[in-house]
Amino acid sequence: MKTQISTEIRILHKLIRTLNKIISKSVMSILIGCLAINMAHAQTQSSYPAKTVRLVVGFPAGGPVDTLARAIAEKLSKSMGGQFVVENIAGATGIIGNDRVAKSAPDGYTLLMGASTIPIQASLNKNLPYDTIRDFTPIAYIGDSPLLVVVPPSLPVNNLRDLISYLKPIMGS
Repeated sequence: MKTQISTEIRILHKLIRTLNKIISKSVMSILIGCLAINMAHAQTQSSYPAKTVRLVVGFPAGGPVDTLARAIAEKLSKSMGGQFVVENIAGATGIIGNDRVAKSAPDGYTLLMGASTIPIQASLNKNLPYDTIRDFTPIAYIGDSPLLVVVPPSLPVNNLRDLISYLKPIMGS
């Protein structure tokens, strides 16, 4: 059994190196997570999931976190042979959904698709209904999401420096 696991790890390592040359790091993170879950599932021969797994998103449906969560839930449902569903519990910049997961049974059937707001909330709000360090265990880094600053085409600016210069007289500083 140990030799089989070593062989699988070597194959996985070679696959990761090959894929790393081909695809973006965000997609790579998703693939590695799915491969690790598949390997763990194959090795334990567990019946997980024996019931529906909820993937909680603390933001409204249709946003970037929700969209990615739905893609991951679909892949996990197929690869794990069970049902993974996205449950949007939006509000308070994700705090309501985070709290629901923090207070759920630690049985692997309620997962959080978090965002970079989780550590930010802990530094800005000392009265969170959960403890970010104690109540959550990160299990996979999924990826980055680019943020953009856009303006109407009628605005006479071409970059952020132009926008700041344009706004200074209007804003009074």
